[in-house]
Amino acid sequence: MAEKLSKEQVEHIADLARIGLREEEKIKFQEDLGSVLDYVDKLQQVDVSGVDPISNISGSENQTREDENGSSKILAENLFNMAHDTKDGYVKVEQVLTKKRSSVNSFS
Repeated sequence: MAEKLSKEQVEHIADLARIGLREEEKIKFQEDLGSVLDYVDKLQQVDVSGVDPISNISGSENQTREDENGSSKILAENLFNMAHDTKDGYVKVEQVLTKKRSSVNSFS
């Protein structure tokens, strides 16, 4: 049986995942993540010495084609001409990012 995760380890994992946890959730995740680690320990004990490794069970293979040199300049010009607003050779769009950064870990 794997050693139970400490509260600090759960907090560290939550911080890496950028999620905030309440105290009762930390306790629950100590148990849940411990169960996952116990299962991984069981899987590592399975003898797979006689099993051939596989990477694809469906048998399908990638289909490839030769690269063809085409004129992307015409496509780019057409897309640029369809833009609603342009300036100095660039397409203008509405601002999507703001300077204010919200706190990821704050839950109420």
